[in-house]
Formats: sequence, structure tokens, C-alpha cells
Amino acid sequence: MPMIRATARKKFYKSAIHTLQRLSCEFNPSAKLAILAETFSEISACVTRFAEAGEKHVWTTDDLLPAFMYVTVRAQLQHLGAEIRLIGDFAPQLRGGGQIELMFTTLKASYMQICKEKSLP
Repeated sequence: MPMIRATARKKFYKSAIHTLQRLSCEFNPSAKLAILAETFSEISACVTRFAEAGEKHVWTTDDLLPAFMYVTVRAQLQHLGAEIRLIGDFAPQLRGGGQIELMFTTLKASYMQICKEKSLP
């Protein structure tokens, strides 16, 4: 967890943020999934470059979710819920499971957590 905070503080996730912001520019659900996969690659590249563990870093969901939530909040996507719904309804790639489904689930979990925290007093 300290590694995530250290890299976030220094704004090393800028390329991942810019990549995720492109999500709203695409209309094809498959292209949106490709942007999502690219965002995860950018996050991993950032950690590889700047974390002490470097290329030896192994992602766990406990590490990945806070980093991805940070990127999601900073991307400031206005209609993220609608984007998630569009991908979920029209992307056949999500029916087979695999890594892209995990990425999509992480996006949904981030969105739900952000909405939950937003509604707290």
C-alpha cells in the first residue's frame, strides 16, 4: 500500500489518467474495453518504473483497487455509470471470463465505491 501512495503523490499515473479519459470518446464497447486494458497497462508500467519492487511487483486486488480508484477519480469521467452499462450490455468479450472481465469488474467496483463514498456525510 505505501508504494501506491508514493507513486500517486508524485502524479506518476498521469498517462493512465489520460488513457482512461479516452473512454468517453469511443462509441464501440470493444474499443472501450481496449482502452480499459491499456489503462491497466499504464498503471502497471508506472509501478514498474517507480516502485521499489520494479518488475518483480505482483498485483493483488488489494493493491490494484486503490490505484485504479485514484486513476478513475482523477479521470473525472462525467457519465461513467452509463459507460459501464454500455460495455456490460454490448461487449461479448465479457461472457468468456478472463483478464478483461477482471478489469471490467475492477472498473465497476471502483465506480460503486466512489458512489458510496460520495453519498457519505
